[in-house]
Amino acid sequence: MAMRDIWQRIEASLAQYAPRVLNSLNPAASQDEIREVEAELGLTLPDDFVQSQQIHNGQPWNDSPSLIFGYSLLALERLAGKWHSWTGLLMDGTFKEIQGKSVGPVRTDWWNPCWVPIGGNGFGDMVCLDMDPPRGGTVGQVIEVLHDDYPRTVLSPSLSAWLETFATDLESGVYRLVDNGEGAYGLVHPRDV
Repeated sequence: MAMRDIWQRIEASLAQYAPRVLNSLNPAASQDEIREVEAELGLTLPDDFVQSQQIHNGQPWNDSPSLIFGYSLLALERLAGKWHSWTGLLMDGTFKEIQGKSVGPVRTDWWNPCWVPIGGNGFGDMVCLDMDPPRGGTVGQVIEVLHDDYPRTVLSPSLSAWLETFATDLESGVYRLVDNGEGAYGLVHPRDV
Protein backbone atom coordinates (compact mmCIF):
# COMPACT_ATOMS: atom_id res chain seq x y z
CA MET A 1 0.00 0.00 0.00
CA ALA A 2 1.30 3.47 -0.87
CA MET A 3 2.40 5.73 1.98
CA ARG A 4 -0.12 8.40 0.96
CA ASP A 5 -2.95 5.83 1.27
CA ILE A 6 -1.73 4.68 4.68
CA TRP A 7 -1.59 8.25 5.99
CA GLN A 8 -5.05 9.01 4.57
CA ARG A 9 -6.43 6.09 6.57
CA ILE A 10 -4.64 7.29 9.73
CA GLU A 11 -5.81 10.88 9.22
CA ALA A 12 -9.43 9.80 8.64
CA SER A 13 -9.49 7.81 11.90
CA LEU A 14 -7.80 10.58 13.85
CA ALA A 15 -10.19 13.20 12.43
CA GLN A 16 -13.10 11.14 13.72
CA TYR A 17 -11.80 9.97 17.11
CA ALA A 18 -8.80 12.13 18.06
CA PRO A 19 -8.73 15.46 16.20
CA ARG A 20 -6.30 16.94 18.72
CA VAL A 21 -3.82 14.17 17.92
CA LEU A 22 -4.35 14.75 14.19
CA ASN A 23 -3.70 18.47 14.67
CA SER A 24 -0.39 17.67 16.37
CA LEU A 25 1.11 16.31 13.14
CA ASN A 26 3.59 18.64 11.48
CA PRO A 27 3.36 19.53 7.79
CA ALA A 28 5.67 17.87 5.28
CA ALA A 29 9.44 18.13 5.36
CA SER A 30 11.14 19.42 2.26
CA GLN A 31 13.45 17.28 0.13
CA ASP A 32 16.32 19.57 1.17
CA GLU A 33 15.58 19.02 4.89
CA ILE A 34 15.56 15.25 4.36
CA ARG A 35 18.87 15.38 2.42
CA GLU A 36 20.46 17.51 5.15
CA VAL A 37 19.56 14.94 7.81
CA GLU A 38 20.86 12.08 5.64
CA ALA A 39 24.17 13.95 5.23
CA GLU A 40 24.33 14.71 8.96
CA LEU A 41 23.78 11.05 9.90
CA GLY A 42 25.84 9.66 7.01
CA LEU A 43 22.96 7.34 6.11
CA THR A 44 20.55 6.97 3.23
CA LEU A 45 17.07 6.85 4.75
CA PRO A 46 14.56 4.24 3.49
CA ASP A 47 12.15 5.29 0.75
CA ASP A 48 9.07 4.69 2.92
CA PHE A 49 10.49 7.00 5.62
CA VAL A 50 11.24 9.71 3.05
CA GLN A 51 7.71 9.37 1.65
CA SER A 52 6.24 9.59 5.15
CA GLN A 53 8.29 12.71 5.92
CA GLN A 54 6.96 14.28 2.73
CA ILE A 55 3.50 13.95 4.29
CA HIS A 56 4.18 14.65 7.99
CA ASN A 57 7.50 15.71 9.52
CA GLY A 58 6.71 14.12 12.88
CA GLN A 59 5.15 16.11 15.69
CA PRO A 60 6.31 19.16 17.65
CA TRP A 61 8.29 18.02 20.66
CA ASN A 62 6.60 20.17 23.31
CA ASP A 63 3.36 18.62 24.53
CA SER A 64 2.95 16.24 21.60
CA PRO A 65 0.36 13.58 22.31
CA SER A 66 1.39 9.97 22.02
CA LEU A 67 0.56 8.46 18.67
CA ILE A 68 1.82 4.89 18.15
CA PHE A 69 2.49 2.50 21.09
CA GLY A 70 2.88 5.50 23.41
CA TYR A 71 5.44 7.21 21.16
CA SER A 72 5.26 10.62 19.50
CA LEU A 73 6.81 10.87 16.05
CA LEU A 74 10.03 12.88 15.92
CA ALA A 75 10.47 15.77 13.52
CA LEU A 76 13.74 15.65 11.55
CA GLU A 77 15.48 18.21 13.76
CA ARG A 78 14.62 16.27 16.93
CA LEU A 79 15.57 12.98 15.23
CA ALA A 80 19.04 14.35 14.45
CA GLY A 81 19.43 15.70 17.98
CA LYS A 82 18.61 12.34 19.58
CA TRP A 83 20.91 10.53 17.16
CA HIS A 84 23.80 12.91 17.97
CA SER A 85 23.19 12.58 21.70
CA TRP A 86 23.20 8.77 21.72
CA THR A 87 26.04 8.49 19.20
CA GLY A 88 28.09 10.94 21.29
CA LEU A 89 27.57 8.77 24.38
CA LEU A 90 28.64 5.73 22.36
CA MET A 91 31.80 7.46 21.12
CA ASP A 92 32.62 8.64 24.66
CA GLY A 93 32.60 5.02 25.82
CA THR A 94 29.48 5.35 27.98
CA PHE A 95 28.02 2.11 26.59
CA LYS A 96 31.32 0.21 26.48
CA GLU A 97 30.38 -2.33 29.15
CA ILE A 98 26.67 -2.56 28.29
CA GLN A 99 25.05 -4.95 25.86
CA GLY A 100 21.39 -5.18 24.90
CA LYS A 101 19.38 -8.35 24.32
CA SER A 102 17.81 -8.92 20.94
CA VAL A 103 14.16 -9.77 20.53
CA GLY A 104 14.03 -10.67 16.87
CA PRO A 105 16.78 -10.13 14.30
CA VAL A 106 18.38 -6.99 15.75
CA ARG A 107 21.91 -6.37 17.00
CA THR A 108 22.56 -6.55 20.73
CA ASP A 109 24.28 -3.14 20.82
CA TRP A 110 23.16 -0.73 23.50
CA TRP A 111 23.28 1.89 20.75
CA ASN A 112 24.24 1.65 17.09
CA PRO A 113 24.87 4.77 14.96
CA CYS A 114 22.96 3.03 12.16
CA TRP A 115 19.77 3.24 14.23
CA VAL A 116 17.69 6.28 13.29
CA PRO A 117 15.33 7.53 16.03
CA ILE A 118 11.85 8.20 14.62
CA GLY A 119 9.74 8.17 17.80
CA GLY A 120 10.18 9.06 21.45
CA ASN A 121 8.08 8.69 24.58
CA GLY A 122 9.55 11.52 26.66
CA PHE A 123 11.25 9.06 29.04
CA GLY A 124 14.29 8.29 26.86
CA ASP A 125 12.87 5.26 25.04
CA MET A 126 12.83 5.35 21.25
CA VAL A 127 11.52 3.71 18.16
CA CYS A 128 14.22 3.57 15.48
CA LEU A 129 14.77 2.54 11.90
CA ASP A 130 17.44 -0.15 11.88
CA MET A 131 19.82 0.49 8.99
CA ASP A 132 22.30 -2.21 10.14
CA PRO A 133 20.35 -5.39 10.94
CA PRO A 134 22.04 -8.76 11.38
CA ARG A 135 21.27 -11.76 9.19
CA GLY A 136 17.52 -12.38 9.15
CA GLY A 137 16.67 -8.72 9.69
CA THR A 138 15.53 -6.16 7.14
CA VAL A 139 17.22 -2.83 6.42
CA GLY A 140 14.76 -0.17 7.58
CA GLN A 141 12.97 -2.43 10.06
CA VAL A 142 11.36 -0.66 13.02
CA ILE A 143 12.90 -1.47 16.40
CA GLU A 144 12.29 -0.37 19.97
CA VAL A 145 15.29 0.83 22.02
CA LEU A 146 14.68 1.22 25.74
CA HIS A 147 17.01 3.65 27.50
CA ASP A 148 17.30 1.67 30.75
CA ASP A 149 16.42 -1.91 29.87
CA TYR A 150 18.10 -4.58 27.76
CA PRO A 151 15.58 -5.60 25.08
CA ARG A 152 16.17 -4.35 21.54
CA THR A 153 12.93 -5.44 19.92
CA VAL A 154 11.91 -5.70 16.27
CA LEU A 155 8.41 -4.19 16.00
CA SER A 156 7.89 -4.36 12.24
CA PRO A 157 9.80 -5.23 9.04
CA SER A 158 9.39 -1.65 7.72
CA LEU A 159 7.97 1.75 8.53
CA SER A 160 5.20 1.32 5.96
CA ALA A 161 4.17 -2.02 7.54
CA TRP A 162 4.27 -0.44 11.02
CA LEU A 163 2.11 2.50 9.94
CA GLU A 164 -0.28 0.22 8.05
CA THR A 165 -0.76 -1.88 11.21
CA PHE A 166 -1.36 1.36 13.12
CA ALA A 167 -3.99 2.42 10.54
CA THR A 168 -5.75 -0.94 10.84
CA ASP A 169 -5.63 -0.81 14.66
CA LEU A 170 -7.15 2.70 14.61
CA GLU A 171 -9.93 1.58 12.27
CA SER A 172 -10.60 -1.46 14.48
CA GLY A 173 -10.80 0.56 17.68
CA VAL A 174 -7.73 -1.05 19.27
CA TYR A 175 -6.37 2.30 20.49
CA ARG A 176 -8.14 4.43 23.04
CA LEU A 177 -7.83 8.13 23.67
CA VAL A 178 -6.49 9.20 27.05
CA ASP A 179 -6.83 12.69 28.50
CA ASN A 180 -6.28 12.84 32.24
CA GLY A 181 -6.31 16.65 32.30
CA GLU A 182 -2.80 16.66 33.78
CA GLY A 183 -0.78 16.66 30.58
CA ALA A 184 -1.21 13.01 29.60
CA TYR A 185 -3.01 13.09 26.30
CA GLY A 186 -2.82 10.76 23.36
CA LEU A 187 -3.55 7.35 22.00
CA VAL A 188 -2.89 4.29 24.12
CA HIS A 189 -2.45 0.75 22.82
CA PRO A 190 -3.43 -2.17 25.09
CA ARG A 191 0.22 -3.31 25.29
CA ASP A 192 1.06 -0.02 27.04
CA VAL A 193 -1.31 -0.45 29.99
